[in-house]
Amino acid sequence: MYIGAHVSSSGGVSHSVANALAIGANAFALFTGSPRSYTRNLFAEEEIALFKSALIAADIKIDNILPHNSYLVNLASPKEDIFLKSKLAFKGEIACLNQLGLTRLNFHPGSAGKGGDRAAAVQQLADNLKILIDESEHVCLVIENTAGQGGYLGSSFEELARIIELTNRPERLGVCLDTAHLWAAGYDLRSLDNYRQVMADFDRLIGRNFLKGMHINDSSQPFAGHTDRHASLGEGLLGDSFKWIAQDKYMHTIPLILETPNLDKWPDEIEWLRQLAN
Repeated sequence: MYIGAHVSSSGGVSHSVANALAIGANAFALFTGSPRSYTRNLFAEEEIALFKSALIAADIKIDNILPHNSYLVNLASPKEDIFLKSKLAFKGEIACLNQLGLTRLNFHPGSAGKGGDRAAAVQQLADNLKILIDESEHVCLVIENTAGQGGYLGSSFEELARIIELTNRPERLGVCLDTAHLWAAGYDLRSLDNYRQVMADFDRLIGRNFLKGMHINDSSQPFAGHTDRHASLGEGLLGDSFKWIAQDKYMHTIPLILETPNLDKWPDEIEWLRQLAN
């Protein structure tokens, strides 16, 4: 299994590799810059070389690294200033990943705004994802499902499928499923039958081949409450969900990334997931 966490890259992206190894991870997520900024700065050649050599030494595969875009990016925004800044930020992020040789970029699909036109926002998002894909190479844009709060897009498999369909570049798109977001959006994984049904629905509507990673989080919030609050594994309401994920052989082919709130528990959570798999 490829399990890790969203580790710090403070002090340089090469530090993220050491931070992943320190918690027993063989996969990880990172920010290439501040998660609260639209700006991305290209890396110095020395830092690029340090990052690549650290990956080789750690024997961590490129496909098991799932960088996360800035939280501010919203290609679906009806506000032109936010939309334009988001587009530039997205281009900057892709340029940084190209430098590092990384091939996947996890991002939030954005929001139409409370009471906004969802259909128009989905079309706007898809149109601009297509432009970003046409203007770049290699990087797979990985859409993260959402809890469905406010006007956020992508809380249902149907809407994720629609984004992929409208973008019309399926070979450059993927999906990352966040377990806490699934719960908040009304997808219950707690029983084996439920888990199988949810994944069968995903396969029918989107396709398992689009699943490029998962964010593994418990949730303290009520089912289908559309509230995004992560909890440490076993301290929320998701019960046996993690057992079924760990024992699903397909999940052994993609990175499983913790975003749980207590960083000190990450080594134990990673080990627990490995034990569940066995």
